Parts: sequence; C-alpha cells; structure tokens
Amino acid sequence: MMRNIQTREGYEFWDKICKVQSYAFLLSPDGRRVVKTPDVGDWIDKHEAQVIVDHAQEEFNVMKAERDALQERLNAADQRIDEYCGMMRRLVRNVDHACFCAEDLEQQDDQFNAIVKSMRKAVALLNTPL
Repeated sequence: MMRNIQTREGYEFWDKICKVQSYAFLLSPDGRRVVKTPDVGDWIDKHEAQVIVDHAQEEFNVMKAERDALQERLNAADQRIDEYCGMMRRLVRNVDHACFCAEDLEQQDDQFNAIVKSMRKAVALLNTPL
C-alpha cells in the first residue's frame, strides 16, 4: 500500500499512536514530589500503545497468511504449467515420429500440416519465459 499524506492512507497506525495521551514527569511546584503532567513530553501509556501495535500485528499476520496462500497457489499453477509443457513436447515429438514412420500419410496433407504447425507454435509459446 502506498502512503498518501493528504488522505492519511497508510498512516493509520501512526496516527493512532500519535493520538495516545502523552505526558511527562515534572517536579511539583513545592519541589517535594514528581507529578505526572499530561500533554507535556513524549511518554505514553504502554498498554494503550500495545493495543494499537497488537491490532497492526494482527493485520500484518492476515496479510502474510494471504500472501503465503497465494504463493502456494502460484507454485501449484507453475508446476501444472511445467507438466503441461512436458506433455505437449512429448506429444509433438510423438506426432513427428509417427508421421516419419507412416508411409501412407501424405506430407502434403494441409490439415495435418496445420495441426503440427499449431502444436509447434504452442510448444514455442510454452518455452517462452514470462
């Protein structure tokens, strides 16, 4: 996801963290104790920040799981393509060999030539890297 400063897209968790009440520890006016002073300093409540970070981590884990599932599907599809390519190559070789061995098959047969040409074209496409 791209970040967009105008719409704040991509800054959702940052904005939530920034909205958590900040405070500082200051010496009281009488100088005898330390006082927690809101809206001064950079301290934030650890629990509030942890809730936001936990939510971000949950979203991240969901996206990782989706990515992993898509990668598995892609790997399976690649495997099937490789198997189909191998089958197509063997089929073309077998047709070529059968044609070479068959005496009664006319090499000038237009329909046969069109089929073999299409098969060779398919094999060439299968050999082309994506």
